[in-house]
Amino acid sequence: MIPNPEDILKKFTSSIIDCNALFFHCLNPIAKHTDAGIEAAFLQLVKSWESFLEDCTLILLCGKMPISGNKIQPRFTLSNIEDVRKIIYNGNRFVDWINYENLIPRFKLFFEIDSNEENHLTIALKQSQTVIKNIRIIRNEIAHSSLTTETQIKQLYKDFDPIQTFTRPSYFLKEFTKTITNKTNFVYYSESLELTSKQILG
Repeated sequence: MIPNPEDILKKFTSSIIDCNALFFHCLNPIAKHTDAGIEAAFLQLVKSWESFLEDCTLILLCGKMPISGNKIQPRFTLSNIEDVRKIIYNGNRFVDWINYENLIPRFKLFFEIDSNEENHLTIALKQSQTVIKNIRIIRNEIAHSSLTTETQIKQLYKDFDPIQTFTRPSYFLKEFTKTITNKTNFVYYSESLELTSKQILG
């Protein structure tokens, strides 16, 4: 059975609520579990975002349209969602949905996207590209260690605050944003992804 866009959007929105609840739970009170808990909540947020993008692609290639009726023209449609999944995976064990540099080319492969007009799927992603790129950097820093990851996270921290030093991602995620003083970076990222999801499927 092919899920409806309403169900995909509701699933992602519910996951965001859960991730934010875990984030705030870890802050009240601050304890030994706090930083590990915040980072676990962030990993869950990113995982849910990846699932959302994959689910969107699957149902759109099965002929479903966004809730608003805004048309996203697929290059092909299939009635079996598992057949679509095989095409998207292309023999790989998984699809990387968190690397922004791959997203637009992938969607241009599967959907009719005019290079001038685009559509609200790619427009939404392009408007959120800084957020998407940042969450990948933070996810990578939490999940594994590499020279590239270390370089990218240090630059992210420096761009945010040239003076303060963050020794782990949770410290950065607990900080309040520079533009909205009562909103943490964690909440900012989660709300940004929620807005983008609604722009895509809403």
